[in-house]
Amino acid sequence: MNTARVLSIVVGVVVVLIIIEGVRLLRHIAISKRITKDITKFERQRPAARTRLLFVGDSTGYGTGTSHARFSLVGRLGADYPDAHIENVSRNGSLLIGVRDTLRDIAETSTTAPYDTVILMAGGMDMLYGTPRWLVRRLLQSALTYGKRCGRAVVLVGPNNAGRAPLYRFPLSNLYQGRARQFDALYREAAQQANVHFVSLYGERTDPLVERNLFATDKTHPNDEGYGIWYDQMKGVISSTLPS
Repeated sequence: MNTARVLSIVVGVVVVLIIIEGVRLLRHIAISKRITKDITKFERQRPAARTRLLFVGDSTGYGTGTSHARFSLVGRLGADYPDAHIENVSRNGSLLIGVRDTLRDIAETSTTAPYDTVILMAGGMDMLYGTPRWLVRRLLQSALTYGKRCGRAVVLVGPNNAGRAPLYRFPLSNLYQGRARQFDALYREAAQQANVHFVSLYGERTDPLVERNLFATDKTHPNDEGYGIWYDQMKGVISSTLPS
């Protein structure tokens, strides 16, 4: 068998594998969209409440992957602070530019910081979609600036190590793990420069969601228990920002 023949076979096999993997990914994207329709994001309108919280994020703030809104991050926050006014402006598929714009709109319509704490949790889609790091840095800086105008305290939550989610296989898994490592460092730096609180969900080698397979049926978002683990990592920092 000549070299050209071998090369054509190899290329053919690679193309078939790419097609199969693409179909698999599209199938799970469809699952993700379906489970999103099954959940209503948690929020609680109590304008006169003493404690006022704003959660700005993407699908993880929306609660995609949970069986009920009470198991989402914001739902758990609501359970811990039953008398608080909680606004949740998270949107599925939201990129950092959308989060930045949302915070800008809120900041520009308020004369004083209307919230005790603003929780910003987004960037996972930017990591997966390949948004350049220089642009991520610029958008984060801008979002945090607006966030500080909206709340007396800001908590920035960094993306998890999405490359370790069971949805992704080599080489995407390796690519996304590398991006996740870079994003964690970038978020830490942005939080430090803006003097805001930071929560890292990134795990280089140890990740309870991976070790215990705490993922929803789309194999990328956490399930109820997975969100519980994330919330446990966040709640101490959030609590420290609120009036006693």
